[in-house]
Amino acid sequence: GVIDGDTLHQNRSHIAKNCNLILTNPDTIHAAILPNWKRTYSSLLKRVRYVVIDESHMYEGCFGAHVSFVLSRLVRCCAAAYYTSKEMNGQQDKIVFIACSATMGRPEEHFRLLCPLNDEAATIINAGDDGSPCGAKYFFTWNPPLLDQEGNTTGRLVIPRPNQSKQPRGASKKNRIIANSTNANSVDYDFAAQIEGGTANASAISKEANKRRCPMHRRHAADETARLLAESVRNGVRCIAFCKTRSLCEWVYERCVATLRSCSGGGRDLSNKVESYRGGYAAEARRSIEARLFREELLGVVATSALELGVDIGGIDLTLHCGYPGSISSLMQQSGRAGRGRKPSVSIMICFASPAEQHFWRFPKSLLCRGLDAPPSIPVNVGIMAGHLLCAGEEYPLVGEFSVATLLTSARKDTHRSNLTDRKLFSGHIYDEVHEKLMQDGLLCETPVQLRTSTTLLAYSTHPSVSKPWSRVSLRSIEPISYSIVDVNHKLQGGLTNTINERAVMDSIPYSRVFYHAFPGAVIMHRGRRYKVESMNSPPPFADCTIGYCRSIKLGAFAKQTSVAYSTRALALTHITVVKQFDRVELLPGRRKEEDEISSSSPAAKTSQDEEPSAAKTAHRQVLYKYPELHCGPIAGSGVVTVKRTVHGYKRLSPVNRVEISRHELKMPSMEYDTNAIWFDVEASLLSGVVTDFDAGVHALSHALLAVAPLFVPCTSSDIDCDHSKQECTRVLLFDSRAGGAGITSRLWKHFFQPNGMLSSAIELLSHCSTCSDDSGFKGGCPGCLQSVPCINFHEDLSRTAGLYIARRLLKRVEQTNLYRSNAQQAERQTSGSTQRSMPSTPEKSVIDNNFDTPRRTARKRALHFAKDLESAKKRSVVIGRPTWPADERL
Repeated sequence: GVIDGDTLHQNRSHIAKNCNLILTNPDTIHAAILPNWKRTYSSLLKRVRYVVIDESHMYEGCFGAHVSFVLSRLVRCCAAAYYTSKEMNGQQDKIVFIACSATMGRPEEHFRLLCPLNDEAATIINAGDDGSPCGAKYFFTWNPPLLDQEGNTTGRLVIPRPNQSKQPRGASKKNRIIANSTNANSVDYDFAAQIEGGTANASAISKEANKRRCPMHRRHAADETARLLAESVRNGVRCIAFCKTRSLCEWVYERCVATLRSCSGGGRDLSNKVESYRGGYAAEARRSIEARLFREELLGVVATSALELGVDIGGIDLTLHCGYPGSISSLMQQSGRAGRGRKPSVSIMICFASPAEQHFWRFPKSLLCRGLDAPPSIPVNVGIMAGHLLCAGEEYPLVGEFSVATLLTSARKDTHRSNLTDRKLFSGHIYDEVHEKLMQDGLLCETPVQLRTSTTLLAYSTHPSVSKPWSRVSLRSIEPISYSIVDVNHKLQGGLTNTINERAVMDSIPYSRVFYHAFPGAVIMHRGRRYKVESMNSPPPFADCTIGYCRSIKLGAFAKQTSVAYSTRALALTHITVVKQFDRVELLPGRRKEEDEISSSSPAAKTSQDEEPSAAKTAHRQVLYKYPELHCGPIAGSGVVTVKRTVHGYKRLSPVNRVEISRHELKMPSMEYDTNAIWFDVEASLLSGVVTDFDAGVHALSHALLAVAPLFVPCTSSDIDCDHSKQECTRVLLFDSRAGGAGITSRLWKHFFQPNGMLSSAIELLSHCSTCSDDSGFKGGCPGCLQSVPCINFHEDLSRTAGLYIARRLLKRVEQTNLYRSNAQQAERQTSGSTQRSMPSTPEKSVIDNNFDTPRRTARKRALHFAKDLESAKKRSVVIGRPTWPADERL
């Protein structure tokens, strides 16, 4: 049977009692099965012998930490259900955990972090022991052709350069630069030949050039994907086309269906064998598409990552990827949908026109580059565990060093003590810390229990004032407010905009992303049809905005079918503001000469006006790098930031060449949340005029720090993010992606001020990459380095060379701070102490201070530690901006 969010409540009890195989998900276990195990699911849990975790590589990062605690709670509830049942007979059989994954580098390490195991041996089935049929798989990179002004293909993949032989030798340097300049998206043929001797009249040239101008642009990757999908359907090849976003998915589906219908013969019949599949569709529509896939009634499917996992389709021969999926794991999962049997399969990645994806076409081997080999990342910290301990205390009392079986069998003769105690199930020493904090806050109640052995055991239950503790813990940051895209012209909707009929709902989008897709005036695509959003409900002024499994609020965005000949794209801004600072590191003035004295004696000051300015820049760089303390003051900080994303308008785009037609202003509410962050000053006022592509260098350094973060702290690229600003960059800022913070950046802070720390690893990553270092004309990195982390700018505006200089300069400044020097000295003492343990030594002052903290100092440290958990911020983790909403009830 299946127990998930779509299962009717009246059917769940029957499924739990009568089925031996249950298909479910972590959210249902957390929010439905475990809270109601005494009333509904005790007969199911007492019979659990095997727990199978499919696609276990997805359970990593903060989400993986939440799932690991859910599995620990599941083990407790299974034991409680068994020992409280009347049919109990002897000792409970051990629960066997089975994890499945095809794209995991270190399976055993990840398995032990995810599942509540003791010291039992784990059996690993490697690829060599896999007996499932698997044919050969081929990967290709496909570059769309160049088109002329009328949209016809030119048969070229590379833009031809102007014929420089027609340019006179006597032309000046300025005219040579003008003649040789070419645009990446367009070319003017024989433009250099129009300049005769470099002295031609500019106005006369422009008129003649306009006549002979032949701009070229590359066909959009979505159009090329649609064309390839249509060709595969026409030839009877079953194919899945994967797209990164919802809009691209609908775009490819519309163009593919239009291409098939324009074909002669049975094109219209073939168009009925193509479907789109993505998140947001109604459950009934998704099940219908899945059923047609299983029955092999469909030849082509356009999908997002929603079809990446959990669906064994079979019979797929080809996968198309509209752009790089974002990670090697996603690419392998998507390509794994094809070639399930002995037959060979093909995966083709269609490249966009961006420099990053053009690099894949020039160097196709970089497509399968896995990047850094980071250990499995399931971060367990105080903030994540606190909510799960409250849930566990509500399900059955916590007993610390004992197991649930000890408490339940205390009055029986067959007293059983399990090795998986509550303390081991919830990560040992962190359990004690969180337990103490919850007791101080009055969230746990203490109850003494007399055992058969005359021993008093203390059991701790969640305080009755804490109602539904499971609703406070969100495994996936489930948002309380969502928007339903409603078809106003649906016969059951009847043109109304003050109510929502479920049959008229086309899509569902969470609040944090709705204004990027749907806004008043937006043109959206849904299964090949165009709709224009006419109005939207405004959120209530006093909504409960806490992220969790609380009562959800569904609002409506009402759309009508339209035939307008343009598409829309939202214009958004992201503001990150520091609201609280916990730590700060300053660079104190050194003993060297002042900057003006050094610069006056440097070669840069003696450079004549006739010399190239690059010599002055080079000399200035050498001075800045040699004397990092010239620009003293605050260098780094750690604390709380507010991330605010606002959609302030949209632009209309031509459906032919995606050229902007017009722009329109909007007044929409913002999406705000508080989280942990760390930031570093990059001396923008000093370096922006010296370092070429300074802003792109700051962006590249931020990507490099995100890429090396898993080497120091258990985390994934979805747990932390950076400031992706493209203009006027003044700092490198890393923050936790989850609202309320997950403690990742707080743990990264100390690794910046240690020898061989994060900055050193980032410099090594920027200076050399085995995949893209050979591409001298490209500085944007590859999936093995800078592009291994997600980017809202699609990995544009990245410069490895500028980022390398900024990183070296920053490291040079960090090494001059007192915090770095003290950590370096302590590391040196530890190294020397390990080699000379026999020699007596006197404890250092810092060690004595740490061992003999005063009660007041201890209380301060504890208060600061718990303040970093952002408990107060979690209560307002999602803030809905009201001032910008119009006075009308609808937009």
